[in-house]
Amino acid sequence: MLGQDDYKKLWAKVDSLQDKGLPASVLKVLDEIYLKAKKENEAAQFVKAVVFKLRYNAYKQDDSPAFGIEQLIAESETAQFPIKPVLHSMLADLYAQYYNNNRWRFNQRSRTQDFDPKDIRTWDLQSLVEQTIMQHKKALENPEELKKIKIDIYDEVIYKGYEGRLFRPTLYDFLAHKAIDYFMGSQPDVTHPAEQFNLNDERYFSPAEEFVRINLSTVDSLSYKFYALKLLQDMISFHLSDSDMSPLTDVDLKRLDFVFNNAVIENKEQLYLNTITRLEQKTISLPISTEVSYRIAYQSYSNSLKYIAGISEDHRWDAKTAREMCEKIIDRFPQSKGAQDCRSLISTIETKNMSLVYEEVNVPDKPFLGQLKFRNMKQVYFRVIKTSRQEMQGVRKTANEYYDKHKEWKEYNEILIDHFNKKTPLHSFSYTLPDDGDFQQHIAEVKVPGLPKIFRVSKRMFPRAHFMYSLM
Repeated sequence: MLGQDDYKKLWAKVDSLQDKGLPASVLKVLDEIYLKAKKENEAAQFVKAVVFKLRYNAYKQDDSPAFGIEQLIAESETAQFPIKPVLHSMLADLYAQYYNNNRWRFNQRSRTQDFDPKDIRTWDLQSLVEQTIMQHKKALENPEELKKIKIDIYDEVIYKGYEGRLFRPTLYDFLAHKAIDYFMGSQPDVTHPAEQFNLNDERYFSPAEEFVRINLSTVDSLSYKFYALKLLQDMISFHLSDSDMSPLTDVDLKRLDFVFNNAVIENKEQLYLNTITRLEQKTISLPISTEVSYRIAYQSYSNSLKYIAGISEDHRWDAKTAREMCEKIIDRFPQSKGAQDCRSLISTIETKNMSLVYEEVNVPDKPFLGQLKFRNMKQVYFRVIKTSRQEMQGVRKTANEYYDKHKEWKEYNEILIDHFNKKTPLHSFSYTLPDDGDFQQHIAEVKVPGLPKIFRVSKRMFPRAHFMYSLM
């Protein structure tokens, strides 16, 4: 029997032949790996060999995606466990990819009568959806056996990702999450019964131990939302008694986010926050609790976007609250994913921006007012500079010359700044702005000194300055 070292030598040979551009020789080595792995039921090596063989055989075919699907169907029919479920999952992925690449064809094709289950080129859209659902079901049709298989056996072919072992410990976890991710996506436009499945039940926001007891059913056999929710329920039930709550919390967060994003319930935000808050309390001692807490902070930030200055004080301080939450989350588990998300959210909350609006026509040599909208800025500086179209064209030429010399684009605004910083402004002035510390957008009036009679005034915004340049 080939040991793993022997497989490594064979794959090194594949790499070497690939580098030399010898596809026929590569296929011979792949066939060797394939036959031996199949004989020994060496799952990871077999699947890896199949993937590589499909890739190289596809180069010879005019319709390579369809050919690859045909080959994989043949492999799935003869494969043994635990290879068989992985091949069915791969088939579902290929069907989805084929649809995405041929969406326009399927959307224009009516229900076909010459359907061949082994030839995707004969399928209409409904057949494709039915076959994709069926492959995901086949991948998961032996759940109890899949739950016994540690995902480690597929180390050679699986990208582990962030804390993959902790949250996807078994082959069942891996395949179920793949199916859930697919069903949570947008669904092709197929015909549904009048009684469609909708996420319109408040119980879908229930805590995990209550959610698993809900009887989920539908007459809508093509509903992606139903399959996603049913698989989420099965996954939660599987991990409900785990001593480590991390896998359960991971899938429960996926469930709650999915329901929140798709529910048609008036008070869904409060239902979501109620359950998330309880989940936070249960997991507070674990690093994954930061992902729970982050969602609470993000909801506060989302609500802050509803604030309208001068109209109402509602939600004014929600961004500040979210930032304070994030700081505590980072302190709790600095290296966690939730902490990383919080750092990104803090950066968003602290982003500086401003815009200036003023009348297009003003009296020459007389000061005029502008409306300044600003966020997270304490001081703004203005320079009014006289220029012309010819000069601006020269700046553009400078930008093109920079690219010709360095073969990379320099930010045009930076070139403008460098150019105008060398010029003496007609006016320069600054304003100190009120800083309420609420991380919200505010409005202030600014007085611009009188300008001579000009053809027009334009403005440009820059990170370091606000330029008003006059085109004579």
